[in-house]
Amino acid sequence: CREEHPLLLALAKRSDIHIYGVNNKDATEDAKKFLTEFGNPFAAIAADKAGRATIDLVAYGLPETFIVDGNGIIRFKIIGGLGASMADGTFTAELAKASHPIN
Repeated sequence: CREEHPLLLALAKRSDIHIYGVNNKDATEDAKKFLTEFGNPFAAIAADKAGRATIDLVAYGLPETFIVDGNGIIRFKIIGGLGASMADGTFTAELAKASHPIN
């Protein structure tokens, strides 16, 4: 979380992106403390105390990022932190693809 947090804060400044988070098994107070200290880039945050959403999303390399289009369809999944995907252009390319309707 600490490594990709500055990237999330930067992305949250964009008007074309909404960032939603899932608090996976962390205590609510710990998550609130982290966001208060480092800033909150999220439009909303869901709590997954049991880790069920992780299982349902087949997430196994936390952190993971899902690029979801305007229809709520997962268009791309990034396993691990965003840094490498942003550095090599994958994130930007996939984000651009998700902004276009599926044919």
